[in-house]
Amino acid sequence: MTDLKKQPAETKGEARLQVLLKSIQDAFDAAPEEHQQRLLSSLEELAQAEQRRHPRRPSLIQVTLDGVHPGVATNISLGGAFIQTASSFTIGQQISVDFSLYRSEEPRRMRGEVVWRSPEGVGVKFTRLLSWLCR
Repeated sequence: MTDLKKQPAETKGEARLQVLLKSIQDAFDAAPEEHQQRLLSSLEELAQAEQRRHPRRPSLIQVTLDGVHPGVATNISLGGAFIQTASSFTIGQQISVDFSLYRSEEPRRMRGEVVWRSPEGVGVKFTRLLSWLCR
């Protein structure tokens, strides 16, 4: 390993960054594949967050997808939601999302498109803004 004390400050910073990146890569490579996938999904979600027009809010709203698949919307915005579900959907698939807000009320239906998926669920972009829920 290079002796950091003998290097200029800029080079020391670059060397430290390289050591840190190598440590991160080694830890990632040593992790079980399931953990690697979860981390990559989280990083993908963070990258997508930068592209969103509407800020997401944490939520725990029970939903039904396509009238039969149970799920929970764990974050939601005017334009979309992440829905945890064990059911499998394909990217680009058009789906309906029924939101169960109150027991005494009929579920509210939104149409949307699956824009990404992970082992935990799907990201859905609504076909119109969800203004009635996010006031």
